[in-house]
Amino acid sequence: MVSCDGFGLLVRTLRGKRSRPKYGAAIGVSYSAVRKYETGEALPTWSVIAAMARDAGMDSDERLAFLDLILATATRGR
Repeated sequence: MVSCDGFGLLVRTLRGKRSRPKYGAAIGVSYSAVRKYETGEALPTWSVIAAMARDAGMDSDERLAFLDLILATATRGR
């Protein structure tokens, strides 16, 4: 299991009130992949992270800041 509780919270926040299947469809993954990201069982690929940023409506600068946040969150506690 990946130690990334903060990342799981971030994914849940980005998903908002949408169901896991609806969010997964929006970012191009299955609902079970979304669940694994939220629970820390897996981390998404860079292309999925980019899809999350696009889905959230982030511009280029925001996407870079988002990637920095992902790296900081995913590497914490390792």
